[in-house]
Amino acid sequence: MTVLDQEIADSARERYVGIGQVLTEESPGRLNTILGSCVALMLYDTETRFGGMAHILLPGKGNENLKYADAACSHLVSEVRKRSVPSSRIIAKIAGGASTKYRGDSSLIGDIGKGNILGVITFLMNEDISIEGMHTGGHFERKILFDLENGDVIVSLSIKDPMKAGVRVI
Repeated sequence: MTVLDQEIADSARERYVGIGQVLTEESPGRLNTILGSCVALMLYDTETRFGGMAHILLPGKGNENLKYADAACSHLVSEVRKRSVPSSRIIAKIAGGASTKYRGDSSLIGDIGKGNILGVITFLMNEDISIEGMHTGGHFERKILFDLENGDVIVSLSIKDPMKAGVRVI
């Protein structure tokens, strides 16, 4: 395999998770997304290094619509549990849920981020899944990179405000 072939193979291991999508991946894969008021739930099996990400747009049930917290969380948990026995090895990390009120919005829209965060936390508590890291709330966008090699979630903060720009690992 040439160096170029290896670079192509490596880049194919990183996938983007769009709004309302739930994707799973195994090590050495990576999943990434961009969040505002949306929340990303990442689940990770610490032994098999298998996990997944849900990109959640709205709080609530939404039946089978994966844009809603309950449906997306349920689907992701189901998919990860299929490959994680015992399921006690599964850990969760949560990112996103920014408030949109900084845009001058005084309606309920400004509370969507908060509702998403609370919905995901409540769901995980009911499923007895440990939350190992969170980077939530605030008034800024985030770029998320979930590394299935080690379970790290790398959060890059919005560069629109240089005082808040930076990288965090949860």
